[in-house]
Amino acid sequence: MSILEEIAAERRRQVARGYDATHDDAHVTGEIAMAGAAYAIHAAALPGAIHGEVLARWRRGMAMTAYPWPGFAPAKPDRALLITALALLVAEVERLDRAEWRPTLDHGTADQADLFWLAEDPEESFDSLAQAVGESCAPHLEPIHITRATRMSDLYAVRVPIADGAGDIEGTEIETFPTREGAEAYIASLTSEAEGDSAAGAA
Repeated sequence: MSILEEIAAERRRQVARGYDATHDDAHVTGEIAMAGAAYAIHAAALPGAIHGEVLARWRRGMAMTAYPWPGFAPAKPDRALLITALALLVAEVERLDRAEWRPTLDHGTADQADLFWLAEDPEESFDSLAQAVGESCAPHLEPIHITRATRMSDLYAVRVPIADGAGDIEGTEIETFPTREGAEAYIASLTSEAEGDSAAGAA
């Protein structure tokens, strides 16, 4: 993944977490740009061979002053902080373009969710539904709660085993439902059908 792709991916994560066009357009006095600057300054404040702890503390203080909201205490390594900073600056440029009615590729108004989370582990995102389902520990025919970007509703995925002619499992299909009840009803119908086939075979 290139650096530009990393920045775009971080911006998509921000949007999916709720920092989208609606959120950003409410901040018209440069807060988003200042937040980006704060992350960049904080990245430069990490102690290293080039500057000492006194300078690092001074720069951390600058970052806290620049950040427009309370509770600024990033724990990412410096490179990740810079990626976050650049994504925030992209968000501010997108906001300015929207305000001036300039056409732009705007992550903040995208109408499709391209990030997915397992509900039980919201810290790790996935680029596709298949990836998220693949990371779930749920067995076959169990509902898997999937969350998506804030504009998109949650869904429930079910891994359905696919058997070959000999009855051996050769793969899976993923079925999705808007509610847990719908997923459970589908599972019940499959289970009932399998039990009926088994009873017919025994007869």
